Amino acid sequence: NAGAPVLGAGLAAVLLTALFAAAISYPFFRLRGPYYALATFGLLKLCEELALTLSGLTGGSGGLAISWPENLVQTYFLNVGLVGCTVLTVGLIARSRFGLSLVSIREDEQVARAFGVPVFWGKCAALLVSAALAAALGPIYLGDRLYINPGEMFGLETALMPITMAMLGGSGLLIGPVVGVVFLSLVQELLWTQLGVLRLAALGLVLAGVGLFMANFVG
Repeated sequence: NAGAPVLGAGLAAVLLTALFAAAISYPFFRLRGPYYALATFGLLKLCEELALTLSGLTGGSGGLAISWPENLVQTYFLNVGLVGCTVLTVGLIARSRFGLSLVSIREDEQVARAFGVPVFWGKCAALLVSAALAAALGPIYLGDRLYINPGEMFGLETALMPITMAMLGGSGLLIGPVVGVVFLSLVQELLWTQLGVLRLAALGLVLAGVGLFMANFVG
């Protein structure tokens, strides 16, 4: 609610999100298993309460209406450009030495560590990069919603959807998350049209199905 232009706010979001990710990466990646999951859930709730408290900046529980350019063609090409740049960036990272080290960490941390890969710092760097990319794509979300509030931004649905989209498309494929976004977005729209407020329950079943039945078919 600071009256900043969209571009300036987007750049500030990238910088602040990257700094925040760098700050939490060191203590969080010291945790394992359920302790890491609990810590991330606690951080989510902490951010929500902080956003509710800073009502002068965030609008509090009432949220904020976003002023967005009415030129739909301009907005469309802006979104396509942001997505294209993100996919290109991820592709370049995947083909770099850093990307190969991340693949080795994902497959087997112990083996990666044995070959001299800095597992801990690799995870920290991956979190920083992914957080910055997510913040850079924030304008797409704002252009679609035109309204945000802490309960929605820090809700479980918002937190879990990107993970589910990546799993649906194949987390080991460059184009996989894009396919997952398209598919799950269509499912969301269909559920909203047919079920209304019950869509969250149906979406929960979809997410559970992804976890139960697709674990051996993605990646």
